[in-house]
Amino acid sequence: MKSLHKLLLSTLVLGFVVACTPSADQTDASLATADSLAATDTLAAPVIIDGWESYGEVISANEAIAVNGVTDSFTAVPTELKITGTLLEVCQEKGCWTTIATDDGRNVHMTFKDYGFFLPKDAAGRTFVAEGIAFVKETSVEDQKRKLEESGATAEAIATITAPKVELAFEAKGVLLNAATTSTDVPQVVGAE
Repeated sequence: MKSLHKLLLSTLVLGFVVACTPSADQTDASLATADSLAATDTLAAPVIIDGWESYGEVISANEAIAVNGVTDSFTAVPTELKITGTLLEVCQEKGCWTTIATDDGRNVHMTFKDYGFFLPKDAAGRTFVAEGIAFVKETSVEDQKRKLEESGATAEAIATITAPKVELAFEAKGVLLNAATTSTDVPQVVGAE
């Protein structure tokens, strides 16, 4: 009888160990490598890749063009670009849009493909790289007012909006933000190019 109890106890312990041990295909995000992140992967949460926080589709910082050098090429026909610059402001409701600073004051309104990811609400002032499409669009009075409300503008400032506005726009499929600090909450990716 004692050997039967030992056998049952051993079986239970072995079952517990097997059930609680991750399988080979279950990887810890903090142990991810650049090779394990395909270019078409969309990250649910940011990871750090070579000093950049990655949002949306995985992109690289290679070959990004300063936004100041390409604003004149924004047209009504969407053009694929990879740009870099500084975030001027970020939506304070969700982080669902940003304004990109330009030297000539024609700032770029950046949104995110399919509303699929957002940036941190405290990302204003940070350097970024974004890959997506650049275009010129007309923004309605209603959308301009909503954007001002989301950025915390005064009622007086909102009331000054009375006509549609032609704006430079960018829809990003992936964004890299310079990592202001490396947090243990944000997994590190080793071997990124």
